[in-house]
Amino acid sequence: MLLAGSRALDVYFGTRAAAICDGMEVLLAEPTNGFEAGVAAVQKRLASQLGKRRIRAWLSGGLCRPFILPALPGVNGAHETLRVATMLANERTGLAGACRVWLDAPRRGEARVAIAVAVQTLDRLQEGVGNRFRVDSIGPWWVDVLRVALLQKAAPVAVGVQDCDSLTVLIGPVGGFEVALTVSPVVDDASADSAFTRALMSADVAPGHQTFGRLVLGGAMAVRSPGSALGSLLEVSP
Repeated sequence: MLLAGSRALDVYFGTRAAAICDGMEVLLAEPTNGFEAGVAAVQKRLASQLGKRRIRAWLSGGLCRPFILPALPGVNGAHETLRVATMLANERTGLAGACRVWLDAPRRGEARVAIAVAVQTLDRLQEGVGNRFRVDSIGPWWVDVLRVALLQKAAPVAVGVQDCDSLTVLIGPVGGFEVALTVSPVVDDASADSAFTRALMSADVAPGHQTFGRLVLGGAMAVRSPGSALGSLLEVSP
């Protein structure tokens, strides 16, 4: 029996794939036909594990997307700011239906990064895995790739993250991103590479100041990232 304090499993949900990693050990990594199929695949694999494991749920960029919330003159307080961000979420991200929004740390008079996910997605996750397994956290996978990228000695100006259904791009100095967007659907490497190149050119990012992470479900990989969630499935390149 696994102890309650055991390491949490990293569980990835997207609209075209699902994955489970126990540290660097891959327990599941397979394409799926839609988000519901991914939840079902994860349910089946988790049910075969001994003990009641804690999980960290990671969402694809297609499901959980960033946008820039501009400075809001005249809007006061965290509650009012969040209300405005929630009102803007559908328009800025392309997500449908009611959304839940998270905001990064406030910076007086400056734009902030907001993250939106459909409430329906969160409800389905709770129904599918949360009622049986302890969910420690839910968030976009690209956030963890970004976290590791910013730990580099020379932090990149631009970070691109391709997963099963999207490309997420963040550009700007640490703590002050000027671009935060998701292109979805993106279903092949060539499309993701082209979209990232266009974003770099549009923002006038000098060569050598970017990092690109790609979710790879199978095949040879150039660089793995043991410090990242799903690190065995993450290929990183300059």
